[in-house]
Amino acid sequence: MELADAVNEAIELSREQCAKGDFSAAIRCLAPFASEPEDGYAIKAEMVRVHLVQGDWKSASEVLGDNALVNPSASHTYQDVLMIQMAFVRIATHGDLDDGLQSAHLMWQKYGTEADEIHEDIIKVLLRKSQI
Repeated sequence: MELADAVNEAIELSREQCAKGDFSAAIRCLAPFASEPEDGYAIKAEMVRVHLVQGDWKSASEVLGDNALVNPSASHTYQDVLMIQMAFVRIATHGDLDDGLQSAHLMWQKYGTEADEIHEDIIKVLLRKSQI
């Protein structure tokens, strides 16, 4: 079994445990993969999700505590998820809106161009239809 398959299986099993309300079992499913360089982002994001579901802000903050995990210029999707989770935890626990606004701004810079292209196409279609 490849590492990515094992990680996906661990996430799936963790979500099943989380749905049953067994949050400690959900975290135990994920823990062996938390130090993996590439798949570690997915595992850490999932660990934070479990902590947030159970309302354990402190543990979520501890998982997110290493700011080196969050690299705004990285192309890894789970790093984006971690950045959003970090902003959410800081807003929820400290009312720190700066992080939330900064995360939103960075996400817009990263993905806004794609959204602009989509909107541009929609506008062109609407303009054509209005000329008919």
